[in-house]
Amino acid sequence: MTLLRLPVARARKRLIGCSRRSPESLFDCAAKGVKELAAWQTMPPLFLAAFKTSALPLLQRLEKGKACSQQLQDMRHARSYPVATQVCALDDDEWEKSIDDEVAALLALVNTHQLEARASSLNGGKSCSFRPGHHTGPDAIMGCANYHAWLDFANGETWLARIPRKQFSDVPDALVEYLVQSEYATLRFLEGTSVPAPRAYGFGLESEASDAVGVSYLLLEVLPGKPWQSHDCTVEQKQRVYEQYAGILAEIKRHSLPRIGSLVVIGDDEVDVGPVASNRFINLGRYGPFDDAASYFESIARQHLELIADGQLYPQHRAAAFVYYTALQQDIQTILKDSDVEDVLPGFYLKHVDDKGDHLLVDDEGNIKGIIDWQYARCVPACEAFGPSMLTVDLGALYGDGWGITDDDRRLASVLRSADEAILARYAEHSDRVKRFHWGLGSGLNEDEIIGLLKNILVDMDAAHRGNFEQAVAQLAKQLNLESDWPEMKTLMEKCFTDRSTGAK
Repeated sequence: MTLLRLPVARARKRLIGCSRRSPESLFDCAAKGVKELAAWQTMPPLFLAAFKTSALPLLQRLEKGKACSQQLQDMRHARSYPVATQVCALDDDEWEKSIDDEVAALLALVNTHQLEARASSLNGGKSCSFRPGHHTGPDAIMGCANYHAWLDFANGETWLARIPRKQFSDVPDALVEYLVQSEYATLRFLEGTSVPAPRAYGFGLESEASDAVGVSYLLLEVLPGKPWQSHDCTVEQKQRVYEQYAGILAEIKRHSLPRIGSLVVIGDDEVDVGPVASNRFINLGRYGPFDDAASYFESIARQHLELIADGQLYPQHRAAAFVYYTALQQDIQTILKDSDVEDVLPGFYLKHVDDKGDHLLVDDEGNIKGIIDWQYARCVPACEAFGPSMLTVDLGALYGDGWGITDDDRRLASVLRSADEAILARYAEHSDRVKRFHWGLGSGLNEDEIIGLLKNILVDMDAAHRGNFEQAVAQLAKQLNLESDWPEMKTLMEKCFTDRSTGAK
C-alpha cells in the first residue's frame, strides 16, 4: 500500500522557499502555506496534521504582521509533522517547552557513555565527551528530522552526532533506520569523489541490541561555513557560488551508478544501490531499485495517481490532478527522449533531493566549504540529476501556472558551458518537466492556474494523439474507481486543448 507522507507536506513545500523570496512577499508566502494546513478540515485519520508545535502559532503572528523567526526556520527545514487529533495553539513559552520536553525525552534514551565509547573506538582510542547541541535560539543546530549533538575529543577535535527525532516525526522506525544507513552509504561513496561532503565515521541502529546506545545515530565530520541563502546574495556572489557548484556537478557526472535507488552498505562497508529510501513527500516506504528511467518515473506517476484516487492528494482538485499525472505518465518517453538520457549520459547519478540552497555551507567570501543533509539522496537519471532544481527555481512561477526555464537555470547553464561542460549545460536549461513531475500541482492553486499548468503539458498535443490520451485517462479513472469524476476530467481536457491565442480547438 502506498502511504502518503502527510497532506501537510504540500503546504510545507510553499514554506521551504519562503526565505528565498523578497522581504515584502515573505510573510504572504508563509501565511498562505500555513493557511493551507489549516484548510484541511477532513482527511484520513492516519494523516491528521498537528499544528501545536509550529503551524498555528506562526500563522497567528503572521496575521498580526509579526513573524516568529525561529518557528519559521523550523517550518522551513521541516521534513515531517506530528500526528494528532486536535488543533491546539501554543504561545512562545508553551511552544519552547514542548520542544524542550521532546529533546529531554530523546536525550533520556541516549546512553552517552556507550556513544562516547563508540566514537572513541572509531578515532584511535581518543577519549571524548558528549555535549548536547542547542535546539532553540540563534545557535540552534537541530533540524526537524534530526537532533544534533557534539562529541568533543581530548585533542581538540569535534564530531557531530546526528540522531533522528522521534516525537516530531511520522516516519516509521524501519524507514528511519534505512535512511540512517543510506545517508552513511552516500557519504562513504562521496569519499571517493572531490564533492565536499562531511566524512561519515560510523552509524548505529536502535534495533541492534549490540550497539547499546539506545537510539539510531550517525557520526559525522564537522564542516565550517554557514548555510547559503541566495536571497541575501548579489548577482556577483551568486555567480561565484554557481561557478563552484558547476564543478561539483561535473564531479558527480564522473561517477555514474548502475541502477536507480538509494545507496546502501553491504558486506564489509561496500556501497551498492538498493531501494529508493522513500519519496520524502509522498511515499513512506521503499521502492525499486530500477534498471531503467521509464520504470522509475512510471512508479512515481502511479504512486501519485493512486493517492489522488484515494483522496489523499489534491482532494479539492482531484480531476485536474488526475489528468495532470496521467499526462506526465503518458509523456515519460517524451521526457526521456527530449533529454537524450540514453545517448548523452547513460547510467545514473547521485542527486541531493533537498537542494534548495541551504544545503551548501559557505564562508564569508562565498566559497563552498561543504554540502550537508544527504538524507533521502538517491541515484537518478541524468535528466533529474542535472536538470533544473530547487537551487535555481523561480518560486513565483513554481507556485503559479508558470512553466519553463528560469533566469538562474540559464545562468548556471552558462557557467557550465564556460567550464567545458556542454552536456550538463544542456540538461540545466533544457526542460523543467522532471522537476514538475516531482513537484506536481504545487499547492494553493486556483482553477485558472491549474488549467494553465495543464495547458503547458497538453496544448502541443496534436489532434491525432488527443483521442488516445482521453482514452488513457478514461481507462485509468475506471481502473481506480474514479468514473464519477470523468465528466469533469473531460471538460478540463477540452479547455486545455483549446488554443490559448485563438480560442479555437
